Amino acid sequence: MKQFVPEPLPEPDEPSFNHLHRACLSWVYYLRAESEVKKQALLYEAARHLMLLQPCGDEGEEVYLQVWEAIRRRELARVSIKTKAGYNYVQATDEGGFSTFKVITY
Repeated sequence: MKQFVPEPLPEPDEPSFNHLHRACLSWVYYLRAESEVKKQALLYEAARHLMLLQPCGDEGEEVYLQVWEAIRRRELARVSIKTKAGYNYVQATDEGGFSTFKVITY
């Protein structure tokens, strides 16, 4: 499968642009993405930002749940991106959270 490395999300000048904003942008880009490779990479980015958040109210919980469900529906309930050293994975756990792991290839 061809791997897609997501472009960095825009970094606005506003200090209030946080991980929730980046997760929401990744989610919107995921919904609009045409290829499976792009969708997988964008879900990875959204989950990565959501894992860095503290509980942040209804809006954050809704995005968290949508991303978790989208990953959970995938094969093995995980998404990955290719890196120079191997692959990075995010998995949707049975407890409703995310876990991460890396596979290093030589």
